[in-house]
Amino acid sequence: QDYIREFFEQNPISQMSVLGMHDGVCIRVSELSGNPAEHAAAILGLRSKETGKEPKGSPSLQNALELARATLYHTPNHGTREIIIVFGSLLSLDPGDIHQTVKTCVRDRIRVSIIGMGARLKICTEIVTRTNAGDESEYTIATDQEMLKELLIATTTPPVIRADDASTTQQPEKGAAL
Repeated sequence: QDYIREFFEQNPISQMSVLGMHDGVCIRVSELSGNPAEHAAAILGLRSKETGKEPKGSPSLQNALELARATLYHTPNHGTREIIIVFGSLLSLDPGDIHQTVKTCVRDRIRVSIIGMGARLKICTEIVTRTNAGDESEYTIATDQEMLKELLIATTTPPVIRADDASTTQQPEKGAAL
C-alpha cells in the first residue's frame, strides 16, 4: 500500500495493474487503472481468509510477462511500458520458450525491472539486460525487508528516456504492471 501511494505521488497521470504468480499461472489482481484505492483494495483482498489466494507452487515468468504485455498493449507510444517483477523463487515453471516472450517484450518496447528475493538467476539477468538496452542494473537482489522496501520505492521514479526510445521530448506518461 505504501508502494502504491508513493507510485501515484511520483507519477500522478500513470496507470498500474497488479498481477500475481502462483502454481505456474499468472492472475490479474487489479485492472490497469490510475485509481490507487482500487489497487490497495485488490491487494487487501488477497489477504482475506474467505476469498484470498495463498501464494503457493512455482511461478511462471513467461506467463507473467505475457499477461503484463497484454495488459500494456494499449499504452500509447508516447508513454513508457514497464513491468516490475518481485521474484522470490529459484525457478520459473514456463510452458514454452521464454526467450520468444522476451523478444516480443523488446519488440513492444517494454522495460522489465526485477527485484529478486533469493539468489541471482541467469534468466532474470537476461530478461532485464535485453529489455533495457543492455543495462543490467535494473535487476537487483534484496537481502532483507528494508532493502526490499527501498528497491521497490526506487522504481516509482520515472525512467530515463533513451534516444532510441524517445518519440517526443515531453515527460512520458508511465504505465506499469507489477
